Amino acid sequence: KKMPEDGLKVVVRVRPFNHQELDSRALCAVSALPSSVVVQVESEVQTYACDASYESLDPTGPYFGSQGALYESVGRRAFEAALEGRESCILAYGERGSGKTYTLLGPGEEPGLIPRIAEAAFQYNV
Repeated sequence: KKMPEDGLKVVVRVRPFNHQELDSRALCAVSALPSSVVVQVESEVQTYACDASYESLDPTGPYFGSQGALYESVGRRAFEAALEGRESCILAYGERGSGKTYTLLGPGEEPGLIPRIAEAAFQYNV
């Protein structure tokens, strides 16, 4: 997903279900589209615009975004901006349990943004 290079970017990630949600067969109320997210609670539907969105529920889904894809879209851009001397920040925002830690740190087998950015920094040759 290509985003403009400068300025604030709003990227939404629909995290994978946790074990409790899987066990209870919960339904997902949020759907990711290329530049928006749709939230449906009962019969009420709202659409929110964003620069990019990723859905991490179903690896075969059309808008699936892995940890690696999120790094390529968001993390690499932030790292490269910092290398160029520009200010760079990634802010993860959401309710408790909404996937902030998953996205930033990731589970051990699939590192999140912070470990990937740190790895890129240590591999960078000046």
